[in-house]
Amino acid sequence: MQTVNEKTLTRQQKLKIWFIENAFDSSELTKQSGLAKQIVSQELNYRPSMRVDLRNLCLRLGIPADLLPPPTMKKAELLRQNQELQQRIAELEARGAPQVNAV
Repeated sequence: MQTVNEKTLTRQQKLKIWFIENAFDSSELTKQSGLAKQIVSQELNYRPSMRVDLRNLCLRLGIPADLLPPPTMKKAELLRQNQELQQRIAELEARGAPQVNAV
């Protein structure tokens, strides 16, 4: 018989275990968020990131941050970070730093 190894559990599985172990009532999360149950489920379990306001509510209700998807970033923020990274790469290349090949 194979035992469950915590390292093989997905974030979603760990979140479900946490809900069960802490008798967490997800209907309270849905009620406080003002969102439909399906949207909350999508945000928690299926999307690669989640709304900042919903994530903050989850944290306030005690859900550990490592069990939640990262917050969704606005396009402007993503573009700013991308531009900063491009500038850092250009600076490193100008200094003659060894190039890192992408895999």
